[in-house]
Amino acid sequence: MAELAHLLLRTVARAFYTTDHILVIDALINHSTLQDNDLSHVLSMQSKPLRKLCGRLREDGLLSVQNRAERRTDGTGGYVGGTPQAGKERVTHRDWYYLNFHKAIDSIKYRMYKLNKHIEGQGIPTTEKKDYICPRCKSQYATMEVIDNMDMATGSFICHRCGHVLEDVAQDDGANENEGMKRLNIQFDKIMKLLQQIDGTKVPENDFQTALSLQKPVTRTDTHPGARTEVVDLPNRNLQSTKGLEIKPEKISIQLQDDEDVKRENAAAEAAARREREARQNALPEWISKSTVSGDITAVGAKEEKQRREREANSGVFKEETSNEDVKPNTGEEDVMANYWAELARAKEEAAAKEREEEDEEEEDDDDDEFEDVGPLLSAMSTSNDNADAASDEDEDDVQFEDV
Repeated sequence: MAELAHLLLRTVARAFYTTDHILVIDALINHSTLQDNDLSHVLSMQSKPLRKLCGRLREDGLLSVQNRAERRTDGTGGYVGGTPQAGKERVTHRDWYYLNFHKAIDSIKYRMYKLNKHIEGQGIPTTEKKDYICPRCKSQYATMEVIDNMDMATGSFICHRCGHVLEDVAQDDGANENEGMKRLNIQFDKIMKLLQQIDGTKVPENDFQTALSLQKPVTRTDTHPGARTEVVDLPNRNLQSTKGLEIKPEKISIQLQDDEDVKRENAAAEAAARREREARQNALPEWISKSTVSGDITAVGAKEEKQRREREANSGVFKEETSNEDVKPNTGEEDVMANYWAELARAKEEAAAKEREEEDEEEEDDDDDEFEDVGPLLSAMSTSNDNADAASDEDEDDVQFEDV
């Protein structure tokens, strides 16, 4: 509740701060929020020492400050000795002081924790605690130091220095090392109880807008009239002075991934980039993929483009734009020179095709001449051979008859 927060702030201010700081806290509790001029008027203080007091409370977390732009609405430039002075209306930035309960309570808890740790550190003994003392020489020993020097008959420990029987050290109530903590708990008992009550309840949020809605106006006299102002919504000039900066609300996204998943994604991305790089290296040159005469895509170039698109669709890698030149479709609207060069190219192609046809015909004629019909020739050759054989047989018969 707000009453508990007010009581805690008043108690802490009276325990740790001076009277001027206490007056600042009480004024803000009564009025909820005040600008610097109104606060200096309520406390009858100058602005400079007042800002110093508020700066100390702000550093400690008990006080909060809101700066906003305001403009006078009474047509005056200010007051001198209670008399309004004519002047140009201008925008001024005013500091408004208020008490943020949640921030102040957290700051008090933190400082109490640090103070508690400090007192505990001072109460820790720096030497080992002694268990036995010699009544004769006043020497003190720990149990482990005299365990080897024991009188077996009586079971008592003997002093190493004078040989007298040792006595137990008298246990003072709480052995002085906890005295500081006891005093701290006694002195801060009220603050600790208030903190426990606040932890058990729900303290309302008291931001600047809430404090401004609950503000109790300051009563002023004609001697010290207050300026009537209105709030001015000014943009942030520091951000607007930077050209090309687009102001958008910040968005924070957190994505949790396994190391193995990240490794696989990186490996896949590297493989895709490598394939894309190899595809660029193996791509056809422009003088093959495009016609040097009309600039249209050739059949080979269209096939290569189709394969490239299939690779991008399969790998999911989008090709970066390497140039601003786009492939323009053939619309048929060509100028005179383009038609001329196209007709010339077609004429050359027809002439070349005609020459190739003539060459093919000549080659076919040569082949016909080389491969003639050999049927009559073979029959003539066989007839001549038969006649030769018959003649040879007759000669042999003549020879035989002559011999006889």
